[in-house]
Amino acid sequence: MKDPAIKVHPLGSPDKWEEWHISQHLTDRWGEINDYKAENKPLKLLKDDDALLERLRAQMWDELTFIVRKNGKFGILFESEYCSRESEEHEKGYDPDWYAELKPHAEVVKALLEGMKPLAKRFPGVQFAVPDETQIINDRPAAWAFVADGLLTAEQRKELGMALLDL
Repeated sequence: MKDPAIKVHPLGSPDKWEEWHISQHLTDRWGEINDYKAENKPLKLLKDDDALLERLRAQMWDELTFIVRKNGKFGILFESEYCSRESEEHEKGYDPDWYAELKPHAEVVKALLEGMKPLAKRFPGVQFAVPDETQIINDRPAAWAFVADGLLTAEQRKELGMALLDL
């Protein structure tokens, strides 16, 4: 089973698209197997390898991570969502002052990509991008960081998670 192609903006290129071949949401944010659309996911490989699943679960951080497979390699996807005018249009009437302070989607994407540039140097081997908004609830902009199995220590994962939250 091939990992599906997802459009992402690469670092430094808010106007360009690349494809990440990534099977997302193999687990929920707490490490439990996510059987939704199981026929399209390499879940059997995780279910049949308790050691792999437990090792990956141990590498998750807070509620910011999911177990995924990218280009055939299992790892952890850090996903930090952000709000834009477009993504929060439905909230406009509830809190107009908050809504008025939101930036347009394109500006948020650009800021996320710029903010992740130093993280790429700080965390060699971690892959960063902003996914197509259709991959995120309410079409929000988000920062993605793919960490291959075993790449970072627990302390580094915490530092990465905090850095993504601070973008």
